[in-house]
Amino acid sequence: MSPKRESVRGTGRDTAGATSVTMQIWYELHQAGQPGLSFEDLLDKVSPRVPSGYAWRRYLRHKKSLIQSRGSSFVSGPEDTPSNRAAAIRYVVRASAQSMIQLHSAIRRPDGRYAVGPRKPKSVFTDDQHDFDHAVSRRAVANMELMRLLIGPFGLLERIRLGQLRPKSDMPKLRVAEAAALERWAEAHRPGSVGAYPL
Repeated sequence: MSPKRESVRGTGRDTAGATSVTMQIWYELHQAGQPGLSFEDLLDKVSPRVPSGYAWRRYLRHKKSLIQSRGSSFVSGPEDTPSNRAAAIRYVVRASAQSMIQLHSAIRRPDGRYAVGPRKPKSVFTDDQHDFDHAVSRRAVANMELMRLLIGPFGLLERIRLGQLRPKSDMPKLRVAEAAALERWAEAHRPGSVGAYPL
């Protein structure tokens, strides 16, 4: 899979990927509180949100650096396989956690567990953009589903306009003002509209 064809936050700017991974680690450590997390627990929580293409590129650079530091020529990197991709993500999470320790954003205890440090990492993204707990994604899905019900094929607003609501339907009847309010909401939240709900 070519990295150029992958969807990676901050495409072409690995520092953006690093910031995202760092913030995901910080969030999970913050959520864990005083008990902290083992590295394996941290990896399980963070790895699904690590951009695969970013991790792979960084892993290849790491391998190249190791080979060249031994005085050898770098001919080709490891084969792009699922197991090597998993190794790449593992490397990125561990390297990011180690960097956070140096910056006092994370602490590694004598028992090997990681805990949140006294300094929150600086990020180019807002917490909503990081979507730590997937609340933004859930709102976006709910918003799109409501839009579909309101303005999709034979949606509620179309049926109101055409007067095709069944008289004996259990659905509450809408007054003109209520229908107008729904239309204004749908227009304001339509993708690309000014003031639209952030998706």
